[in-house]
Order: sequence, then structure tokens, then C-alpha cells
Amino acid sequence: MLEYYELALESDPPLLRAARRRPLSPAEITESCELLLLTAQENQCNHWLLDGREHFTANPSCLQTWLQEEYFPRVHRELGSVVYVAFLVAPSPHASAAAAGFESLTSQTSGVRTAAFTDEAAARDWLRQQWQQRGSLPASGRSTLLPALAALALAS
Repeated sequence: MLEYYELALESDPPLLRAARRRPLSPAEITESCELLLLTAQENQCNHWLLDGREHFTANPSCLQTWLQEEYFPRVHRELGSVVYVAFLVAPSPHASAAAAGFESLTSQTSGVRTAAFTDEAAARDWLRQQWQQRGSLPASGRSTLLPALAALALAS
């Protein structure tokens, strides 16, 4: 368990929701990414809602390279399907830059589709649409908090 990360498994639609509890170092970001992948594997969940609205810090370029060249391709391989990641970013001058960075990850990483949002309802709608397009949206469900506390690296 990581004290700086909150991870919840929700069931309608099935998704992992993650948020960091404080600003994170690059090492904590990679550690949280690994926890996110492990939890996704254990729950066969390929829809992620990553909340980076609090504690925004710019990631070093080496971390962006790791996400793009190593982490996301491995996520796709290990989950065996396309992974959909909705990033929540704060409405600020940095938000458009962050969104552009996430769009770049999508365009350069096969098997992972990302989108950045300032509104959580819009992010959830986008994830729901991905489920509906796959034809596997469940009728309803409730959230279960997984106190897995890892760092939300992907949303910074």
C-alpha cells in the first residue's frame, strides 16, 4: 500500500479511479503506475479515470518517455486489450499543455487511448462511450474503495 495514492474500483461502468494525495517524485510516480497496472490486471479493468486536478507538477521528459515507450505498451500487452485512460486536469493555463501531452501519448502509443478533461462528468461520459462501443456495459453497480494508495503519475 502506498500512503500517497488512492485507488478505487468502480462498477458502473467498470473503471479504476485513482488520485494522488500529495505531489509525487518521479520514483513515486513509477511506483504508483505499477500499482495501477497490478490492480487493473487483478480486476481485468481496462478503463481508467486518473484525477490529476490536485497536486499538479510537470513530469520530467524522461518520465514521459518511460510512459510512452515502456509503460503504456506493457499495459496493453499485459491487459491484452486496448486501455482507455481519462485524465482529469485542473482548469488552468497548464491544463491545455497537459492535455496536449496526453494526446501525444495516445498518438504515439498503440493499444492505449487517452483523453484529457477538466470536468469529471465529461470524463466519465467518455469512458462510458468506450464501454458502449464495445457492447459490454453493465446495467449498474456501486463503487468499492481499494485503499491501494499509489501515486497518480499519469495525470501530471
